[in-house]
Amino acid sequence: MDRYEEILRARGLKEKTMKDYKHRISVIRKEMIDVPIESVTTKNIADLLHPFINKGKITTAKLMRVFLNDYFKEAISLGILKINPVTPTKIPKIKIQRARLSFNDFTAILNLINDENHWLTKSMKIALVTGQRISDISKLKWKNIYDNKLWIIQQKTESKIAIPLNIEIVNIKLSKLLEIKNERSEYIITNGDKKLSTDKISKTFAKFRDKSELKWEVNPPSFHEIRSLSARLYTETMGTDFAKKLLGHKSIEMTEKYQDERNNGWVEL
Repeated sequence: MDRYEEILRARGLKEKTMKDYKHRISVIRKEMIDVPIESVTTKNIADLLHPFINKGKITTAKLMRVFLNDYFKEAISLGILKINPVTPTKIPKIKIQRARLSFNDFTAILNLINDENHWLTKSMKIALVTGQRISDISKLKWKNIYDNKLWIIQQKTESKIAIPLNIEIVNIKLSKLLEIKNERSEYIITNGDKKLSTDKISKTFAKFRDKSELKWEVNPPSFHEIRSLSARLYTETMGTDFAKKLLGHKSIEMTEKYQDERNNGWVEL
């Protein structure tokens, strides 16, 4: 594992990513403390993944499997192993736990919002037209707007995205949403001069969603599902690549391409 840590550091990974990887390494070391790498079997891998799967942590199990797969591939490339014990293992598919939000649902909820919660209307529309997460929507600042673009560093992935103010979807224009500046606050989403937390935005959205009396077969959609709706709408109108850039969902190859073309790492749409 020490050799693999050196390989990971050489990849120039972000601090948060490296921290996640170190956590996975500690889990593997704990579970396989007495097992030499040459003796690791598919059963060992399955036994390591099983507790995550058994607790319903399918995504965690999937990420751990991907990590282990990379680890053993590196071992093979170094001539330590000939066979990857991870390959035969399988992870159950993630069952859909939350319903998708359709544009009709979005509009129905929007129409119920009263003047007192006008900030929610703005939050929902900005989320739809930008495709950003609620954590990024809540911390948007007026100073992030310059050169006719809204510049965002995503909290979760640290992806840097510059969104043109003239962007629009289903007749909702970003420039229109940002034309009136609140001089009392540095934040874009506010109630008076108060910044609104993600919890406040999420719970207020849920309140009006429930008031709509719309029905879903599984758990009702959260505010986050606006991001998914945005992705689908932009995919239909602008194509998959545009939607991926906007949301910050990039493959390794695409990330490298942008880094090569722009030294500052910003993806400008």
